[in-house]
Amino acid sequence: MPPGLRSVTIMDSEGESVNADNVIGIDESGDSGSGYYVTVATRCSREADIDLVRNLIENELQPFKHKSSSIIRYSSLTPEGRAERASALLEDLRDTEITWAAIVSQSNPSKEEQAAAAAMAIKKSITHGLSTGAVSHGCGETVAVHDGVRDTYSDYSKDLRKQLSGCCDSSFQRSICPVYLTYLQEADLTYPQSTAADYIAGYIREKYADNEAVAHDWIYEFDQSWIDPGPQADPVYRLEEFSPVREAEVRSRVIAWLTGRGIPREPQPTGRDPYQNLIDEIENEIVYEYLMSLE
Repeated sequence: MPPGLRSVTIMDSEGESVNADNVIGIDESGDSGSGYYVTVATRCSREADIDLVRNLIENELQPFKHKSSSIIRYSSLTPEGRAERASALLEDLRDTEITWAAIVSQSNPSKEEQAAAAAMAIKKSITHGLSTGAVSHGCGETVAVHDGVRDTYSDYSKDLRKQLSGCCDSSFQRSICPVYLTYLQEADLTYPQSTAADYIAGYIREKYADNEAVAHDWIYEFDQSWIDPGPQADPVYRLEEFSPVREAEVRSRVIAWLTGRGIPREPQPTGRDPYQNLIDEIENEIVYEYLMSLE
């Protein structure tokens, strides 16, 4: 584990905890109206987290501070500039241990189709790592962090639990890795895997909308055969909660990432601020200097 980072801790419904050293961020670009709907899962071990953050920084994508939509809204960056940076990020990731998968769906996919796409993207982000050597059989616990608040009444949430159980079945989890599903509001501003997934999904969707191909073997068009109506639903876990630092929103996200926790929906901020002590452990100069500059 790189200095400064801790395992990601998740809890089950009984309060039992699991420590995971591999993280997958899941994000989607599109809506239920017209146009393409793109789902991306980005995976790496906690060992590679610093490298992923460095790549986001070097491509000027401002992790922890911005995501795909806000970097346009609150800075002078144009959509064309964002696309250039996202494209450069994809190129830089080719020579890393960070793997991903994108599923492109046609307009207005059903909740079941969206869930099947997310489950397949999770699986393929892992199996792509097997092909590159970034993932080995028995690589250990893997937490899949879905961006957004979990809606327990939505068909999507129920379907995702079932589809993930079918994609990453018991044989897969025994031979490769256990996969645990959790949700986090603003995951795309907290975990770099989710940030990368957000930028990649938006970039691919825009390219498809402009009838431009994105040349990469890790992009797939949705296949109806992926929908599995039979499996039992997997449980949903929750991230161990972190009380954010009062009046330090961005730095609180960094602390949550470093300590492998999540900020709850109704946080109770405190005056305790471990930020400096945590980032003092980071040895990568680019990441350290960037984190020091955040307000």
